[in-house]
Amino acid sequence: MPAEPFSLADATRVLAHPDTPSAYVAWNEVLPLTGARDRTHLGNLLGWSHRTARTPLGASRGLFARALNLDDEDLVDAWMASLAGVPIDDFVDHHIPFLRNVASVGREETASWVMAFLEAGGLVLEGSAQRKPRREVPRGPDSVILEITRSCNFACSMCSSRTGGYLAERTMPLAVFGELVHMFGSGAKSVRLNGYGETTLVPGLDSYIACLDEFGFQGIREIITNLSAPTSVYQNLLARGFVVLASWDAASAETFERIRAGADYTVLEPRLRALGAAAADHPERLGLLFTVQEANLGEVVPVVELASAAGAGLVIFNMVKESEGSPWMDARFDEIADIFAASDETAQRLGVVVRIPDHVGSRRLRLSQTHRSSATYCDRPWREILVRWDTEATVCNMFHPWSYGLLVPPGPARDVPRRFDRIWRGPNASAIRRRINRDVAHPYCRNCYFLYA
Repeated sequence: MPAEPFSLADATRVLAHPDTPSAYVAWNEVLPLTGARDRTHLGNLLGWSHRTARTPLGASRGLFARALNLDDEDLVDAWMASLAGVPIDDFVDHHIPFLRNVASVGREETASWVMAFLEAGGLVLEGSAQRKPRREVPRGPDSVILEITRSCNFACSMCSSRTGGYLAERTMPLAVFGELVHMFGSGAKSVRLNGYGETTLVPGLDSYIACLDEFGFQGIREIITNLSAPTSVYQNLLARGFVVLASWDAASAETFERIRAGADYTVLEPRLRALGAAAADHPERLGLLFTVQEANLGEVVPVVELASAAGAGLVIFNMVKESEGSPWMDARFDEIADIFAASDETAQRLGVVVRIPDHVGSRRLRLSQTHRSSATYCDRPWREILVRWDTEATVCNMFHPWSYGLLVPPGPARDVPRRFDRIWRGPNASAIRRRINRDVAHPYCRNCYFLYA
């Protein structure tokens, strides 16, 4: 990708006249106002050509047809017709994130998503029946996940976040974090610190934590961590009311270090036990997150035993999400079911709470400790939001690729609470709410392993 060929100077007219109909604005006037992911996506569609970027949106029918993966000429016409009535401010905030969103669904499903987006924005084909949302949208989410940094010091086999350590340029500024806590804190029931990164790498993390106290947040506080920070960091978090959830995928050093490259089991295991001692009066506030993979099936029961010995009161099992699917889950279903049943029995005997998914691959699983997953029914788009380090708001804590847009976009300063309400109720959020829990769900939602407590 070329180095930022478009600047805010190109967007002068748009900034001065945000009500200009989108059809009459050129691509190079809106690209500087988009986030990095959207700008890269659109830049690739434009071939990073200055000449193409000077084309008005209203004269870009072929580009939109490609971007939307549409063969339906009438639907392309409806999209193009909408540009005459949509102010460029709305196009930048809603349509541009949608162009990247729709690229993440299968071509055969694209038309239904475009229709859902147009319906949500009040832009429908002539003669079509506009569907109303099936449930009311709340004023804000119950659950807020804040990704302070996209930096990590491990290189886990199942994760793509391998930055080799802390990256300041991929870290949410403290002032922005504080504004988000202030905005969400009065309504949210829980705030979790995690993302595609290790939060405890952030210098001055204590100042971020202090924001929760400063704004009087009274809900549940959680952090997901690879436990690589000094023990005192986690003891402080426990003392300040946090639930500490440690990513932990094996009870043997060999398997653990093979999966979690960069980890030293001889350091982390004693740290876990020290935290178990610190949480002795509230063992439910120290938990292990175990990502079940073919490489660690034999570690499921031993990790429950380790949790008991170390003083962790909770083990949450998630099945790994693999890009090519996981045929081994169906092929080894009976074996996996027996392993989970053994972990269930072990947990009950040792007094550890376990959460086991209600399905493995495409097959349902029923044990005394199986928990409903979002693959069965999902309410996350109504109740949850994940804000990435760059303030891109997304659907859920499972790192769904669907974007609602940036809470703090490039350009002039915005009123962040009003902007949140704008995108929380906007057509991107409405589109996924209209499609969730239907036969044609987003591909990323299929076989989801988010577990309800």
